[in-house]
Amino acid sequence: MNTIKKIIMTIVILSSFSLGNLSKGQLLELAEMSWGIREFKLYQHKRYNHLFTVLNIDRNTTNPKIIEEIKNYAYCTESFNAFLYELSKLTNEEYAEIISFYQTDVGKKLNQAYIGFHPKILNKIYKKSENKTKISKEKTLLIMLIFKELNLINLQAYYEVDRLMTEKLFDKKNPKYIDKSIIKYADNTRSIVKKNIKEYGMVFFKYFTINELEKVLKYAKNKGGKRELDVFYRGLKEAYFYQLSCPTVVCQEGVTTNDN
Repeated sequence: MNTIKKIIMTIVILSSFSLGNLSKGQLLELAEMSWGIREFKLYQHKRYNHLFTVLNIDRNTTNPKIIEEIKNYAYCTESFNAFLYELSKLTNEEYAEIISFYQTDVGKKLNQAYIGFHPKILNKIYKKSENKTKISKEKTLLIMLIFKELNLINLQAYYEVDRLMTEKLFDKKNPKYIDKSIIKYADNTRSIVKKNIKEYGMVFFKYFTINELEKVLKYAKNKGGKRELDVFYRGLKEAYFYQLSCPTVVCQEGVTTNDN
């Protein structure tokens, strides 16, 4: 049994949250076949490492209390359960389409491409000269159609708004969370993603053939394909709320954080 499956089985079976439409077994299969849960665990791991920098703590510390406090915050069980719950809202039809696709060779290839798919990361990769390769008009068109079907631009912008609105609940007096600022930030996010989406695609689909891109587009047009990315962002939103709700990390005298 691999690491991801062990993590999911432990948390899902022992936790008390109610599932949506999918069973625990189906969630385990999603953990095995799709990229979403793996990406979220990677996100938690990055947050764990980031907290050492935020708190100015030696990454090699052996202090068990500090390590345990940071782990409890970064790997907040309630946050992960909230993410899983959003995934469990997939219908059985959507779930079947997702699993069927990821059993194909193209699905497996897309699964791997999704690792670290965040636009900011893709943009950094593209800026390296060795990655600025030209692609055909046919490939470009297919890539743009895929992103359009997946609603990537709007999903990214909506998530940024949701994230700021969630932070506002915990810090209402901060001027960065007034409605005008949030709307402006959302518009800027949408503009940036829209402006750079071709470059994102060139990195993301760099090793895909025309035939493979056509199969991805077909998947992006069906219910499962459309819902997969949507439910991922919804899961991130709900997980973020519970993350901020976790007890404040106090690792040394006078040093606290809620990782905003």
